Amino acid sequence: HKLPATILSRCQRFDFRRIAPEDIAARIQYVAGQEEFSVTDDAAMLIARLADGGMRDALSLLDQCVSRTHEITADTVTDAAGLAGRDYLFEFSAAVRAGDGGAALALVGRLHEASRDMERLCAELIEFYRNLMIIKSVPEPTGLIVAPSAELEQMRSEAANYELPVLLHCIDTLQHALEGLRAGSSRRVAMEMTMLRLCTPELDSGYESLLRRIHALENAVKSGRLPDAVAQQPRQEAATHTERNEINRVSQPAAAPTTTPAAAPEQHVSIEETEFTGWNDVVEALSTSCPPLFGVLQGSTAVFRGDYVLIDTDNEMFKSLVTRDGNKAILVDAIRGVTGRTCRIGIKKKPAAQKAEADDPLSAFIRT
Repeated sequence: HKLPATILSRCQRFDFRRIAPEDIAARIQYVAGQEEFSVTDDAAMLIARLADGGMRDALSLLDQCVSRTHEITADTVTDAAGLAGRDYLFEFSAAVRAGDGGAALALVGRLHEASRDMERLCAELIEFYRNLMIIKSVPEPTGLIVAPSAELEQMRSEAANYELPVLLHCIDTLQHALEGLRAGSSRRVAMEMTMLRLCTPELDSGYESLLRRIHALENAVKSGRLPDAVAQQPRQEAATHTERNEINRVSQPAAAPTTTPAAAPEQHVSIEETEFTGWNDVVEALSTSCPPLFGVLQGSTAVFRGDYVLIDTDNEMFKSLVTRDGNKAILVDAIRGVTGRTCRIGIKKKPAAQKAEADDPLSAFIRT
């Protein structure tokens, strides 16, 4: 909203921030003591996380719990918030991992007959795969995920079966499906089409789907489980190449040996790298301006090379996350706030990683 400067000069601005979960939990315990009912520490913290920084939402959920019992536990909060009975999310995940489109469609039909709203189901799946992404990317994800402890452990086990490209493809596909569900005429059909794309990436021509398929092929190459058609193609091409060489050797006269002069060595101008001592301050600033980047940059380092800041991180999520939703501009602003100058962003290459990529059979296969 644009307001004239004459109005803004006569206004006071108040920036409201989310209340910390610890503060909400402490307030809940205070209310419980004044109203003479009991709340366990786990239950108070779960209410605080579900409230997402809103004290009014926390007290409303607490009121629902009190209406059930005066001895509130984490199970009471789980039932009141509707977090119980979400096993169907793990059933969907198992179908996606197995590529079983039939099982996914049967599950959609079962939930539709039970009057489950397809838009709500899609949103729950987005939240589910987002939680798996956080578990896969962050060493200690407890503060970023709202779930009972038992379900959190179940999600940890489920996340171990996924790679990040697959999770990103699932989230991206579901996000596009959610937009279509709000405008489409048949939500069940739209949800069924979405599940088929998740179970069969070949049906999706998007960028994230391509990354997922390349990653699956890469794993197959490393484990020696190439499909027959792919495995036979290099042998056929090698045989054809041998036949052509034999024909050329017979039909053409021998050429005189030639001497190729040695090429002059190239001159490379090296730019000195210096350690970015204030990098931890940049990462700390991202905790409020961009929490996802703050999470994936934990344990990273950076160096200066000219007007570049080269970031050294082992988290594969950073490369895709920094290019989305204006995150790169946020990172540049955070660096400017610490250093006072505008720098360009780069990723520091590791010699060992380059050698591993050169020896990778999938890379050689793609180049040919």
